Amino acid sequence: MDTIDLATGVPDIDSPQSAAAAAVEAISRGDTRYVGAAGIAPLREAISRSLRERGLAYDPSQIMVAAGAKLSVFCVLSALIKPGSNVVVPVPHYGGYRGHVEQLGGRLVGLTTTPDTGYKVTGAQLRDALDDETSVVLLNSPANPSGAVYTAEELAALADVVLNHSSAIVLSDEIYSRFVYDGLAAHSIGSLGPEILARTITIDGVSKAYGMTGWRVGYAAGPKAVIDVARRVHASLCNCASSISQWAALGALTGTPQNHHDVRRHQQLRDLSNAVVERWRGIRTVKPSGAIYQLIELVPEELGIAPGDGRSFFETWASRARVSIAHNGRFGDPVFGRLTFSVPRPELEEGLGRLSAALEELADTNQLSFGKGTMR
Repeated sequence: MDTIDLATGVPDIDSPQSAAAAAVEAISRGDTRYVGAAGIAPLREAISRSLRERGLAYDPSQIMVAAGAKLSVFCVLSALIKPGSNVVVPVPHYGGYRGHVEQLGGRLVGLTTTPDTGYKVTGAQLRDALDDETSVVLLNSPANPSGAVYTAEELAALADVVLNHSSAIVLSDEIYSRFVYDGLAAHSIGSLGPEILARTITIDGVSKAYGMTGWRVGYAAGPKAVIDVARRVHASLCNCASSISQWAALGALTGTPQNHHDVRRHQQLRDLSNAVVERWRGIRTVKPSGAIYQLIELVPEELGIAPGDGRSFFETWASRARVSIAHNGRFGDPVFGRLTFSVPRPELEEGLGRLSAALEELADTNQLSFGKGTMR
């Protein structure tokens, strides 16, 4: 029986034909050389237009194209933090953030969120966490792994705290901005006024909305002084994002239907996933309002495990079910795991069924030695 992969953050979307055609044209023209760390001008202009549609007024000179949104985040953090700097982020959070911050000598300060707030941090929480060492407030909406989507009012409350109680920069990771459900909107914190825009770096890319994860094109937009430093970091690491991929990204942004990612289908997959997971014993979750993931939060006391044994539980559960789940404490706490619902429906149904059956076995028999991560 093959293992079903519900761990990988790759949306079940094909790259658009407009992107592939643009890439082929670029190769035919011979546009295959270095293009500079900022990115090709036509792409930065298209990104600027796209961001203005979301209420974000960034000039092309304020935009850096990088080899993926993940690298964009790293380059921006390199420009903003120094050894000892604090980066405040809600928990659960995307697994890559901690590694970035720690590689740069910073300290990641996690703010615990709960199902009661939809796994969203509040203004009061943020204010209590800010201090003189806080360089960055890192937000992700729609969020990986929780699917949380902040309302404009919630973002305004956070912006007010940042502006009035710190000198921090907001790093707003909006890579899942196209994946929003139930008629909601994905708001950008930088769109709430010129003051917060001047203190915000917006991260996005073509990987998720256009099914182009392997093309590796992301971007950062923000105050020019920060972007200029981030560009130099990017140049030192890889010179530039692939020229061919950048032309493909331009083709995606300018020649692809807005509904390429098929939000209706993804909402149906979300509904299927949530209906199953919310019935699982010993598990907490909240219906995702956005992104492509279902959060799985273990409730240790209900599962009969110690709070620190989440990793062992996930490993045993996934092994029994033969289903890959993202976990390993990467989301800020070992109790958090994540499954991807952006997969073909039969695969999702089979994977959820296997996980349900394996969880029932574990809950009924309680025969695991989680301290050692082995069966007994």
